[in-house]
Amino acid sequence: MLTLTRLIDPTPATPLFRRTTLPPVGTILNSAPVCSTPLAGLAVLHLGFSRDDGIQIGETAKGLGARNVAGSESVYPIGLGKPGALRYDGILVNIDRYADLEMGVDRLMRFRRASPCTFVVMATANVASDDFGHHRRAICDSTLRLPLTPSRLTQALEAAMLNHRSGGV
Repeated sequence: MLTLTRLIDPTPATPLFRRTTLPPVGTILNSAPVCSTPLAGLAVLHLGFSRDDGIQIGETAKGLGARNVAGSESVYPIGLGKPGALRYDGILVNIDRYADLEMGVDRLMRFRRASPCTFVVMATANVASDDFGHHRRAICDSTLRLPLTPSRLTQALEAAMLNHRSGGV
């Protein structure tokens, strides 16, 4: 993730862009995290959620330290095929909002290949339960069963950060 820094000097002594590093996360789910704000300084985008769910996601992410939370009720602003177009450290996607589940899975897989530094939480009502493991690694870092709750959303975000950091796609 690149962050733009404004400078007035035409020949800056420091780089205009710097990579955001992921903060430490607790090592075991349901335990006290190493850092009380696992999303500290990160930007998070949520796509395909209702206005009410978007508000809940925003409040939860900001409570975990996110510096910026944005959202769209549409799932299409992912920006595939435009390297650098997405300027977020993580995304939450309601995959049920795609017209076809296979198309949604395909788009997430392509997004993961195009943006390997971005953690992904997939939300859907079409799974039996939350999955915070590595079973869907090619698609996402954690899966959240809808309807979401603040505590499960927090667990999904923390697990996504931990899973994303623990290995590549």
